[in-house]
This record gives sequence, C-alpha cells and structure tokens, in this order.
Amino acid sequence: MLSLYLTLLKNAIYYQRCGNLAEAARQYEQAIALKPNCLEAICNLGIILKKQGKIAEALGQYRQALAIKPDYPEVYYRMGLAWQEQRKFAEAIACYQKAIALKPDLADAYIDLGIALQEQLKLQEAMSYYRHAIALKPDAAKAHMGSAWCLLLLQDFQQGFAEYEWRWRTKSQTPEERLGKPPWDGSPLAGKTILLHTEQGHGDGIQFVRYAPLVAQRGAGKVILETYRSLRRLLTTAPGVQEVVLRGEPLPAFDLQVPLMSLPHILNTAIETIPARIPYLYAEEKDTVKYSELLRTEGEVKVGIVWAANAKSHAASKRSCPVSLFLELSQIPGISLYSLQKEHTDILDGAPIQDLRELLHDFADTAAVISQLDLVISVDTAVAHLAGALGKPVWVLLPFSPDWRWLLDRSDSPWYPTMRLFRQAKPGDWQSVFAQVKAALTVPGEL
Repeated sequence: MLSLYLTLLKNAIYYQRCGNLAEAARQYEQAIALKPNCLEAICNLGIILKKQGKIAEALGQYRQALAIKPDYPEVYYRMGLAWQEQRKFAEAIACYQKAIALKPDLADAYIDLGIALQEQLKLQEAMSYYRHAIALKPDAAKAHMGSAWCLLLLQDFQQGFAEYEWRWRTKSQTPEERLGKPPWDGSPLAGKTILLHTEQGHGDGIQFVRYAPLVAQRGAGKVILETYRSLRRLLTTAPGVQEVVLRGEPLPAFDLQVPLMSLPHILNTAIETIPARIPYLYAEEKDTVKYSELLRTEGEVKVGIVWAANAKSHAASKRSCPVSLFLELSQIPGISLYSLQKEHTDILDGAPIQDLRELLHDFADTAAVISQLDLVISVDTAVAHLAGALGKPVWVLLPFSPDWRWLLDRSDSPWYPTMRLFRQAKPGDWQSVFAQVKAALTVPGEL
C-alpha cells in the first residue's frame, strides 16, 4: 500500500507541474484515500481546487490539513488566498495574520496581506506590509508592484512609476530580450530611430501613446509604434508616430526601444505635468460620415454604454456591472442608448438599446461611432480611455478600489479633461453609482 501511495503522490506532483490539473487532482484523491493524514496531498489538492475555481472545496481541504496540523502557517496563507479569490477580504486578512504570527519570515503572506488591505483602501497599512516583505525578500517583484499601485493612487508619481518598473521581473522576458535592442533612458535621441511598444491591455496603449510627441521632441529621427491588430488603424492617428507595425510581424530597423508604460517614469511625469492635451487620437473622416447617418437621432442625447470589462483583463469581475442597471437609463426621457460592448447578452434582445457590436471590428470603428455620440458611459475599459483620448464627454464608473490611474477621492481625471468619475461608496455598490448617474443625466447642462 505504501508503494502505491508513493506512486500516486509522485504522479500527482508530475501532472500538477505539467498543468494537467484534473489528472493531478484524481491522483491526489486516490493518495488521500490510502493515507488520509497526508498533508502534502491534502494541501496540493487544495491548491489545484482553487486554480479550478472550486473555492469551497479548496477551503475544505485546508481545514482538513489544519485539523491534522493546527500550527501550519503555509495552510493559513493558502486559505487567505482562497478567501481573497472570493473577495472576502476580512477572512483573508485574518488568515494572513495567523500565518505571519506562526512564521514571521513568510514574505508571501505579507505581500498578499498588503493586497487585501489595498482592496479596502487601507493604503498606508498595505504599504507597511509591502515594505516588510521587501525587507525579508528584496527582489520580491510582487511587493514592489503593490507599493507602486499604492504610491500612484496617492499621487506619488516619482516613486510610484519607479517601482512600476518592477513589473518586468514578473514576466518571462524583458523588452530587451524580446526585441534585441537596448532600452531608451530619456537621453537625446540625436536622429536615432526608436520603437515604442504597447504592453498589457488595449486601454494602456490608448492612454500612454500620448507620450509619442514628447519622445519625438527628444530628437528622434523616426518614431515607430508596435501594437495590436485591433489598435493599429486607430494609433496611426497619434501625433508623433510615423509608422505603426503589428506585434508579432517583422520589425523595421530601429536603434532603441521603450514600452509605452515606461515613458511616465523616463520623462519624470508628475501629477502637474501629465500630457493631457486632447484630442490626441482621431476618428477617420470616411468612417465618421458612415456612422453619422446610422446614429442620426433628432432631439435626443446619444449615449454609448459599456458595462463589462474584457473577461481576460485585470480584475474584470470587479470592474464590470450588471447591464440591467444601464437598461434603467433608457427610461430617462430624451436619452438614446447605444451599446459599444463587443460581447452580446440576451438581455439586450428587445431592449431600447441599439446594439452596435457587429459594426465594431477594431478601435478605429469604435472611435468613429464615439465621434457621433454626445456622451459615453463606461466601466473601466479601453472604451473609456478611447472616449477620453478623442476628447468626448465620458463618464467612468469605478469600483470601490479603483485602478491606480484613477487616483482617489476625485470626480475628474488629470489624464482626460473631458472625463467624469463616479465611484462606489462601498465594494460592489453599483446601485449608488447609477443613482448618481441618473441624477446627472436629468440635470440640464451636465454633459
């Protein structure tokens, strides 16, 4: 029996490392059936169940482990991660604190405790735990990134953007390794060709392409931008960019490279020096003519809406809201709603909302549609950035703990002069956000 147990455990670990979670779980379950008190199998099965989204089952495994070994700090840490996955931060914090009490040098517990506190907007307390983790583990990139988000939320751009450069320690490849060219450090370019490249989400590319003219002013011979297919047509309208190429395709010759999101750090951006002249992106004239006929609505305010973030994007569930709340806006007299959401939902069938998703093949199409609207109301998505970059009135609906770029306790954005921010008063409270939106829509002159 011991031999069979060891074989099952060995196989389970192998399948887990290979990413075959279902088979690994099956092997762990068989191992536990043979040896019910095997902590390694119980804990590893909990880790797999969490990755599969089976949080309640994972927590059950961790409780089973603690029944065997009550003073097991790593299990309390794993329980904290499971609670945090369900956005139950009070429970997660209690678990992390228990793990730290049992093992004061458990750096990961300090980091995730910081993240949980940050979600509660307890930023100074969160930063103290990030600093403690860094003291224990100076190269803990996740702790540096947590510090970056807190510092940026608190408008400390100098330190925040410096810490944000640690993001490359969390990736398998740096830009220099991928592109084979040295990074630009802000020095005069003296006629050299520089490649700017997008990273992370589409909204990030839209937000930070505003820096291209500042790069060109440093004496660049040519500014090339590498981006995603859905952004290519749109970003050809960006001032300062002379050529746009697709990521993954052969690149023209260049001397230096820099990620767009590193430019605020390299160019020493402060809250007062954000390059916020708008518009800095434009809809193509031929497209605006086409959509002007489609969106002709005499005497009504034309409002584009987006209710859900891309499911693959960071904190998508937190940033998305029920589309039913937008349906309530359609009852306001004088308002016409147009869906700019790429994903369809059956709730729109028969609703007084014009669904434009079949027309939106890329962000240039979306820009042309937005150019014909009076207002865009969106959760934190790329469309919100696009409307702001086009200089259109845009209202952004934010969760209680927002992304760093939206800062804290303000209804405007230094990044986008035509933007207005509506914030949750408490986590998950979209009802109060929409109460504010409804009130604003019924006040003359608010747009």
